[in-house]
Amino acid sequence: MRKIRLPENVYRIKNQACSITICANDNINILSNREFTRYCISILKELAEKNDIELQAFCFMPDHIHFIISVQGDKSIIDFIRKFKSITTVKSRQFGFKGSLYQKRFYDHFIREDEGLNETIMYVLNNPVRKGFVDKWEDFPYSEYCAEEQS
Repeated sequence: MRKIRLPENVYRIKNQACSITICANDNINILSNREFTRYCISILKELAEKNDIELQAFCFMPDHIHFIISVQGDKSIIDFIRKFKSITTVKSRQFGFKGSLYQKRFYDHFIREDEGLNETIMYVLNNPVRKGFVDKWEDFPYSEYCAEEQS
């Protein structure tokens, strides 16, 4: 299996925004249960706060999840994602999901200065608009711009 991860220390660099995509296993429709999706959002926010991870934006699509985060403390992005996937997978059993909820790997992209963080955030938030779910990202119940909430 080809190694796709950067060196572990890269995932601990403070204030380096990273776009994450977690795909559902076997095209599982993660949004098929609204209560479960709301639970996943609450876990994402709670884990970010507890682990000193700045959550800047997220969007839960039917078969994948996007979010933009940056490390603020000494935690690793890899450990954060592993914990999120583990907690939500265990809970998913109560909502009728079977087997692996997510693909084993996830996609990451560290945002370079020349790319623009705001453009990346808007790309993530506008996923449901591009898919035709809503006309404005603000109308999609599973997207949120969190950066303005940070203190």
